[in-house]
Amino acid sequence: MSPARAADCARCGGTGATFVLPTGPVCANCRRYLAYHPAVCPECFEVRPIAYPSLSSYNVLVCASCAEEPSIFACAQCGREDHPYGGQRCARCVLSERLTGLLTDPATGRIRPQLQPLFEAMTSSERPQTAI
Repeated sequence: MSPARAADCARCGGTGATFVLPTGPVCANCRRYLAYHPAVCPECFEVRPIAYPSLSSYNVLVCASCAEEPSIFACAQCGREDHPYGGQRCARCVLSERLTGLLTDPATGRIRPQLQPLFEAMTSSERPQTAI
């Protein structure tokens, strides 16, 4: 394989693959597609990005947990794979960071007690992307 081909995406064939899965290198667009279009894993039945070869079934793709692989889709902060937001973090962590900055009392360095229910309601919402 030539050096130029080594950077080709294993999914779409495009150049510029920067992420590596056990099935081969993938480009940012394919990684984003997989992250934003999770499916039900055929082994654990959880909704997650499906991009790893199964350990027990030939030619079947499963989630990272079932493949016993570290996930390239996991949030760098909390490790969850749901609600991707940007390249490295999930929407829930981004929202929590932004709300903490907005709701923190500069005098105490903590979120005011009367604003804590708002913070918890927003960060535990079903779709944190909406609040961002």
